[in-house]
Amino acid sequence: MSLLSTRVGELVLRIIRYCSTSSELPFRLVDTLEDMERHLRHFEKRCQEMSQKSLFSCFPHNAAFGKELNEMNEDLHKLESQWAGLLDEQQHVPAADSIGTPNQIIVGPEVLKVNLERERFDALPKQPKLSEMKAVYFARSRDGDIQKICAWILSSTELVLCVQGTAGVGKSTLIEHLSLELRSAGRLGASISLNAFTTKEYGSESMIKMLSHEIGNNHSRAIPSILRAIDECRGTLLTTQVQKYILEPLRSLKHPRPLILIVDAIDEWKDYPSFIKALSCLNSESSIVKFIITSRLDLHTSPLPDIRKISLRTYSLLPVSTKVVEAYLKQGSRDVQWVPGEEPTVDDDVIAKLANLSGGLFLWASTVTSMLMPSFSDLSPHEILRGILQNHSLQGVWGLYQFALNCLFPSLNDRTSFQQYFEAIIALQAPLLEADFASLLGMDVQSIGKIRLTLSALQTRRQPPGSEKTIYPGMALYHLSFLEYVQDMTSVPFAISAFNGHKALGMACLNILSNIDKTLLPNSSSLQDSLSVLPTIQSYAATYWPHHLSSGTPHSGEQWLETPHCSALQEISTKVQGSQWLAWLPDNVQHKQEEPRNSGRETEQAEVDNEETGNTISSVLRRLAGPLDDPVEGSGDRWGFQVACLEVAVRLNPDDVAVWLELGQFYSKIGERSGSPKWFEQAEAAFRGASKRSDEESARLASRHGLANALWSYYSQNRDSRILNEAISLYREMLLLPPAPHLDHITYLTNLASALCFSYDESSDAFALVEAISLRREVLALRKASDSDPDCLAALSDLSSALCSLHECTGDADAIANAVSLGREALSYWSADPDPSSTLAKLGNALCSLYRRNNDVNDLVEAISMCCQALALGPDPNPSHPSPLSSLADTLVSLYGHVADTFFDMISLQYEDLQLPAASDGHSESDRSSTICHLANAFCFLYDRNCDVEALRTGISLYQEALALQQSHPHHFPTLHNLANALSTLHKSDGKSDILSRIASLRRKALELRSKSHPDRPLCLHNLASALCSLYEYEGDVNAFVEAISLIHEALTLQPISHPDRYHSLSLDHLVNALLLRHGQSKSVGVVDEAISARRKLLDHYPLDHPDRARRIGELLSLYHTRFEMTGDGHNHREIQVLEAEYDEWEILG
Repeated sequence: MSLLSTRVGELVLRIIRYCSTSSELPFRLVDTLEDMERHLRHFEKRCQEMSQKSLFSCFPHNAAFGKELNEMNEDLHKLESQWAGLLDEQQHVPAADSIGTPNQIIVGPEVLKVNLERERFDALPKQPKLSEMKAVYFARSRDGDIQKICAWILSSTELVLCVQGTAGVGKSTLIEHLSLELRSAGRLGASISLNAFTTKEYGSESMIKMLSHEIGNNHSRAIPSILRAIDECRGTLLTTQVQKYILEPLRSLKHPRPLILIVDAIDEWKDYPSFIKALSCLNSESSIVKFIITSRLDLHTSPLPDIRKISLRTYSLLPVSTKVVEAYLKQGSRDVQWVPGEEPTVDDDVIAKLANLSGGLFLWASTVTSMLMPSFSDLSPHEILRGILQNHSLQGVWGLYQFALNCLFPSLNDRTSFQQYFEAIIALQAPLLEADFASLLGMDVQSIGKIRLTLSALQTRRQPPGSEKTIYPGMALYHLSFLEYVQDMTSVPFAISAFNGHKALGMACLNILSNIDKTLLPNSSSLQDSLSVLPTIQSYAATYWPHHLSSGTPHSGEQWLETPHCSALQEISTKVQGSQWLAWLPDNVQHKQEEPRNSGRETEQAEVDNEETGNTISSVLRRLAGPLDDPVEGSGDRWGFQVACLEVAVRLNPDDVAVWLELGQFYSKIGERSGSPKWFEQAEAAFRGASKRSDEESARLASRHGLANALWSYYSQNRDSRILNEAISLYREMLLLPPAPHLDHITYLTNLASALCFSYDESSDAFALVEAISLRREVLALRKASDSDPDCLAALSDLSSALCSLHECTGDADAIANAVSLGREALSYWSADPDPSSTLAKLGNALCSLYRRNNDVNDLVEAISMCCQALALGPDPNPSHPSPLSSLADTLVSLYGHVADTFFDMISLQYEDLQLPAASDGHSESDRSSTICHLANAFCFLYDRNCDVEALRTGISLYQEALALQQSHPHHFPTLHNLANALSTLHKSDGKSDILSRIASLRRKALELRSKSHPDRPLCLHNLASALCSLYEYEGDVNAFVEAISLIHEALTLQPISHPDRYHSLSLDHLVNALLLRHGQSKSVGVVDEAISARRKLLDHYPLDHPDRARRIGELLSLYHTRFEMTGDGHNHREIQVLEAEYDEWEILG
């Protein structure tokens, strides 16, 4: 329909242009135009009616809609023909091509301007021309999913829909179909598929511009706004570029409904975390733009930095039914050249068996149909089918890949050739002609062509037309699951190594460079010359040799020296001056910047030559790497090349500490940007390399500081306490070294304090928290000693927060009083506070805690005042800080004990918070869930006060709603815990047992979120055991009881008797209660004996002067009496007498 609308607009433009250039209109022309106007208005009315229909009903695969589109197309064709005929009569026919785009109606000198603007637009990064997908969308197989996605498009206010599904489930075919349908319905803004890119080295800036270019191609009226973005966005933040390149062009279209931007396979792109993060500025613009992205990962539950700032929903794409796969296989089998009379016969039973093996994965089914084609192998389709049906390990795509490769490469020589070929295309960075690729790899062209054709059946994309003799990087043609399979070392005998591929291509590149005719290289006076004089294969070698060497050679200095690559580089360095290495790398690799560097290439040469080691390959590589991009806002386009240069530099000069430090800093920044732990691992290795080689004090400090920071960041990803402890140890060592510059010393103190606070959060170790507080006091004193230190406010806030934590941990009254004092002092920095709302809210929370300690209503009134002021300032831009509304509600809950009417004010505030729309300030689902939890707490509090069961039920309903929103939210565990507690309370209230299984399920999920080292795990074990005991008590589930006993024993092992202040005594008590419950059912002496043993151990936790010791003695005596009644055995008579005597003494004492 968008194409029809465009044609109508172009027809109207033609009419307006003709009428505006004619001094007098013939009478017949006026009559004709009036008639055409009536038709065009009718056409407009029909378009409006169709636009009111549901999005799904307007997809062209809908027969009724398609018929209506065809009718409108015919009517429009008649109008166009009528206008053309009229112009023929007037003998004033404009050029037929003059309306190719709206801008082309300009004549004269303006044509040059239009062409230049088009060139500027076309200079934006473009989506690579995609090869056609072999598997297409199977008609009507995903109608239910499409309807749900369309419902999200039409009704949701969220910005992003993440379509998540396992490999091979059909995400890309669905999204390609959806793109075509949205385009036809006039709702597609842009669509990019990342699984067909030959390289994943694009940065976020390039991806934003690529989407903008797609928007301009699909909607030419957006091009002027895109051109303005090109002028205004040089060197700006990613969020600014998102607004200028995406939001403003779409807004300029004034479309009545949001246009959809689609990004397929986003998790296959290295820089997607920073791109996703940059989208947060569009949270409130879902009426203009929405994003649909596909991923194997559920981004909502991923550890991506700041993912909770994005207004995002996950839609899980599940495998299709076996009936759908059967229909797909039946359709595919029609094209197979079956041999008459050969077994197995392809009947419904065989199709059903294949469908069951598929697991509902379209990839599995499409691979099978490809394998049955005559071009697959020398085996007949029946032989292949028989092999699939007889092999029970083929359930899953990896098993199918194994079978397929066995068929294609049966001999050892064939497999060796496959490994050599595929290792190379895995490492290949750009397409090459077969002849060039064969030359690079040292194989003959015929063998290369044969392997390429043999593997074509396993490709998910066809090669582009006219590129039959081209070798593409593996990621451009093969499914990611196949690439992962062949690189898995367990996939013997077809396991391939990307390292070996880079190793081979790296050596080949160096051999090519060593043989380049020196006369083709620019000399020192003409370094601005490009590599255009070099043939393609030599240009490839000059561009990608650092990448292949960094990925295909060992780090170790001794191992590197033994490689042929090292010898080849040494030989090349004797032939070519270091300055000429700059000329060996194309400009687009060296400096991907929109503006040229001020110095120019000649100045760079002079600077290099003036350096003491300027002509060494290592120094040139460091220079080529250039400065580090900003970890958050840098484009990231050159990161792969920059890392490669530094990796080779440390191999060439392993004793250069500066290079190791640069490499470590670089990996750390990539880790900060991507949130992936593997980069912090690399950073850790680089900083350890620097630390081993550091002789000077400054270098030693820098390497240890970098290593500690990398370890701390790595810990934040995997929560391994050993890593955090090493970071803490390093920070302590740095503080013991000779005095560093003042600011560095403060940095070390701050980092150590923060790491200790992390340690406290993980282990509840109060000593770590006390040490952190001491360090934060020292930081604050140093900040105050420095005049106008801008970080004083942060130091005050950090210390106040730590003191609040200490109060929560130990109940220390001085700690909370000091926290309040510091919070008040922080208000004196009001004019310099970038976030006064948060400062006020934190002070309000601290005052509320002080009230609970001292019961002074004045503190509570002040807390309410602070929260109200915070609320008046607007929402806090940092979602990790407490919501002012939630803080105010919490204080009103406390005040309820004094003034009951304020409870309803608190309820009103919670509902007000829930009604806040998702916006760019980060108020998203995670914030909403937190507010819902506060409201649920309030209703449960009301039940505690007046036993209002309806209030309790409302609280339970709200907890369930919050749970559905949270997924990986930090409050997911407490919500599970609180919901289970509320349900347990409801069970005690009404005695109904139908919710006991639900309680046990919630307790089990909460337990899964607490590792064996987590201090809360024993409590979680107790809670689940208690829920299972209730199941046993009410439903007689013996398995539940057995598991409960096992859980209690696990709790006992986690909390030994040496830590009585933890849960050891609680565990024993739970064990006894569970055993007594079992005894009531079984009347077993063995159960009573086990309960007596537990009671004895429990009594050890109560010293002679403990007020509860008498109660525990009485419980133990009761068990002894029960045993005696059952057996008449008095072998513990003496112990019983001692206990009875002590019990009598307690009775006398009262």
